[in-house]
Amino acid sequence: MKAIYMRGGSRRRDYRLFIPFLLLPLLLLLCVHPAVADSSTTVSGYYPGTIPAPVADFIAEPLTGPVPLQVSFTDLSQNSPAEWAWDFENDGTIDSTDQNPVTVFDTPGTYSVRLTVRNPSGSDSCLRLDYITVYPLETGRISIQSHPPQARVLLDGVEKGYTPLTLQNVAVGEHQVLLEKPGYAQWEGTIFVQAKKTAHIFARLESNTGTIMIWSYPSKAQVILDGIEVGYTPLIIREVGTGEHHLVLEKSGYIAWEETITVEAGRTFYFFPRLGTMTGTIVIWSFPSHAIVRLDSDNRGYTPLTIREVPAGEHLVVLEMTGYKNWEKTVSLGPGETEFVLGFLKR
Repeated sequence: MKAIYMRGGSRRRDYRLFIPFLLLPLLLLLCVHPAVADSSTTVSGYYPGTIPAPVADFIAEPLTGPVPLQVSFTDLSQNSPAEWAWDFENDGTIDSTDQNPVTVFDTPGTYSVRLTVRNPSGSDSCLRLDYITVYPLETGRISIQSHPPQARVLLDGVEKGYTPLTLQNVAVGEHQVLLEKPGYAQWEGTIFVQAKKTAHIFARLESNTGTIMIWSYPSKAQVILDGIEVGYTPLIIREVGTGEHHLVLEKSGYIAWEETITVEAGRTFYFFPRLGTMTGTIVIWSFPSHAIVRLDSDNRGYTPLTIREVPAGEHLVVLEMTGYKNWEKTVSLGPGETEFVLGFLKR
């Protein structure tokens, strides 16, 4: 290195020692900024740590099937896309902006699907031509009859009407058929429908009710079933549901008859109860006879006397005759009982 001398007086100065210090800022710049030091460290104009533009990719499942066809799409794009635009028919209309959408194709045909993805560094599209194939749904018919008719029909859990019934345009494959009718057990079965053919069902419904036939002595007793008045004896009660029921017979002047019964499907149950009276009878004689009889102060006639349908309980019997002292007795009468009274009158 050549020395530089300055003339300015009697002293000569050597500036060679200051040259390295003048080059120091340039060296620091080269170390801090790699792009200045070596342009080969850049990648596509981005510095290390910058996200590259995305690369679009996707798959779908299923790719074929009958209408309506539900398809699930899965995004496989690279380089962290932040936005998704799905065009399921490749017609320029964005159908979904979800990353992994699910859609239903309800029209037969072949569909091309385009996915466009985007991030801050750019965008990319992936087009799959003729990717989804949807074919028409083949159908058949179901003819349903039942005994008895007018049973409610449910196909795959959906009400369709009442028997007899023919169902049109039923999808090919297995279907569950359920028949319901009040008073009968449910009928259910599986049927397979073939394209352009009619599948036939004839269901015989089993009764799930029973019958009650009831007489009484005396007749014309009111019949009450499970708290509901249903008529008077003799009586036939049809289509009684299976299980336990409470049966009551009532008639004025008689003790109510009641019983819990268990009705079984398809059976008839017979009852012929004898109703216990709620009254009794009092038979009265006197000596001498032809005495006036008062029952609870009411004049009922002359001895000998039979008083019927006297309410159960205690009653006062008084015998009166001119020239004799009154005779009296308290009678306790039970339902259906007969009490005998003999009074001896005294002067």
